[in-house]
Amino acid sequence: RGDQLTIFDREGNTIQTLGEPDDYSRVSFSPDGSKVVATRGIGGRRGGARQLWMFDLVRGIPSRFSTDPDSSASFPVWSPDGNRIVFASLRSGKLNLYQRLSNGGGEDELFYKPDEDIYPLSWSRNGRFLGVGAVGADLQTRWVIPLDDKGKPAGKPVLFGQRGLGLGVEFSPEANGPPRWVAYQATRDGRTEVYLWEFDPNSPTLIPADAGEWQVSKGGGSAPQWNPNGKEVTYVGQREGSQVYNHYKMNINGGPEIAITNNTSGHVDGPEYSPDGKWIYFNGNETGTMQLWRMKPDGT
Repeated sequence: RGDQLTIFDREGNTIQTLGEPDDYSRVSFSPDGSKVVATRGIGGRRGGARQLWMFDLVRGIPSRFSTDPDSSASFPVWSPDGNRIVFASLRSGKLNLYQRLSNGGGEDELFYKPDEDIYPLSWSRNGRFLGVGAVGADLQTRWVIPLDDKGKPAGKPVLFGQRGLGLGVEFSPEANGPPRWVAYQATRDGRTEVYLWEFDPNSPTLIPADAGEWQVSKGGGSAPQWNPNGKEVTYVGQREGSQVYNHYKMNINGGPEIAITNNTSGHVDGPEYSPDGKWIYFNGNETGTMQLWRMKPDGT
C-alpha cells in the first residue's frame, strides 16, 4: 500500500494527512503555499508508473494532475506566477519537458524536446530562466533554458559550468530582476558539496567572466534550497563519523555552518521552504516510513 503522505511537526504531531497511501517524492509547494504537487508511484527514472498528484491544502482534496496515464511524470516545478507546472515525462522513448495549467485545465503541452534526457529543477523568480538537469550514461550536467516574456523557451539551453560535475540548479530568489546566484551540488574527488556561482544573464555562459565558485557546505552537502529571504542556503549533509543525514544552513554573506536538525537515526531528503519562509518541509523516515515533516528555519 505504500506510505501515507502525512505532514508532521518536529514533535511528531500530525498536522495534515494528504491523499491515499502510496510512494511519494518530489513534493513542491505552489508560490502562494495553498497547494502541493508530488510525484506518486514507484519506478526508476524512466519508469512509467509514476504520476503527478495535486493536493489542495485548504480543502484537503487530492486530484491526479498529468493527463497521459501511460506515460511517467515527475520533477514538477511551478511557474513563478503559479499558473503552470513544468514536469518531465517519458514519451517517445525520451524524457521530455511538458507543461500544464496548474488549475488542471487543458492538456499536457510539450514544453521542450531535448537531445538527451532532462528534468526541470528550478524556475527563476523573474520567469526568464528554467534550470534543468541532464543524466547521460555516466555524466550529470546542469543546463539553463532561457525563456521569453511569455515563459516559452527562447533559444537553446546554455551549459552552466561544465559537463559531468553534478546536478542541481537553484536560482536565488531576487525581489526584482534576474537571479544573482545559482546554488548547486557538484562532486569532485569523490566528495559532493554545495556551491554558489554568480549568475549573469548578459553573459553567453550565464556566468561572469571573472567569477569563481564559492563552496558553501563543509564536509559534504547536497540538495540545496534557498531561504525566500535570499540570504541563506539550506542543504542536506552527512558529517564525518556519522551515518545519519541532517539539515544545515549557511548565510551567503559569511559565517559558520549551522546544523538545524540533530537526527541520530533515519534519513532526510532535501528541504523545501514555504513561500513565506516560515517553515521548512522535508521528507524523513523517523516514523519508519518516508513522510513529510515541517520545522521552523531554526530547526524547532
